[in-house]
This record gives sequence, structure tokens and C-alpha cells, in this order.
Amino acid sequence: IESGVRWIAFDGFGWMAQKESSLGEERGVLQLDDGCASPDVSDVTWKQRDGNGGWPVVPGLRCTAMTEAEAVLQRRIAKLPAWAREHINTLSSNAAAAERERQRARQETRRATEAVEAAVADKVAVAAAVAAK
Repeated sequence: IESGVRWIAFDGFGWMAQKESSLGEERGVLQLDDGCASPDVSDVTWKQRDGNGGWPVVPGLRCTAMTEAEAVLQRRIAKLPAWAREHINTLSSNAAAAERERQRARQETRRATEAVEAAVADKVAVAAAVAAK
């Protein structure tokens, strides 16, 4: 996974965020001790090099997979004033919550439809059995 001058590279055991010049070496600024297929699917907490030989965890730090267009948008958003970024984050969170609710409602509708279809099939089978007697 690359972003030009900085990379997130797999070292055989986990992931490391590092400069291009450090690729292939055990030098980086962030590490994820998870052998997952891609760092965006990991539930493990990233660690950050502290400059004193330590790697304290960084709660809440996540890797997000995105297209180049999404990355460009994120870079533009990062240049906005803090109040504008907060507003965009709130809108994004609200949109994500609404989408999750839509998905939940669709699942409930599917389950209800399947239950109704099963009940109708049972009644049709009973009716057929009664009619056959």
C-alpha cells in the first residue's frame, strides 16, 4: 500500500508505516502486529515509535482503505480549518449511521418477508393436505 513517499508495508509478521527509503528494513514510525491480509481489516491497535526504543499503543488509530479520489478528497479536507473538518466529520458520521440503519431495516424486512413466505407455504401445505382427505 503506497502513498508516494510513505508506505504501509507487510514484513511477513505485521505491517509497518515507513518512508520509501526504509522499505525492506525494520525501520518505521508505526507498526501493526497483525498478520492480516490488509491493515484496514485489523482490530489490533497500532503502535508508534517514541524515539526512545519504545512502541506505545495509539488508541483509535485506524488504517482506512480508499480510492485515489477519496485520498485526494481527504488531503483537501485536511487543509480546511478545524471547524470545517469537524462539520464534515459530523456529516460523514451521520451519513454512515443512516446507511447502517438502512441496512438494518433491509435485513429486518428480508427476515420478515421470509417468515411470511414460510407461514404462507405452511398454510398452503396444510390446506392441500386437508383437501386431499
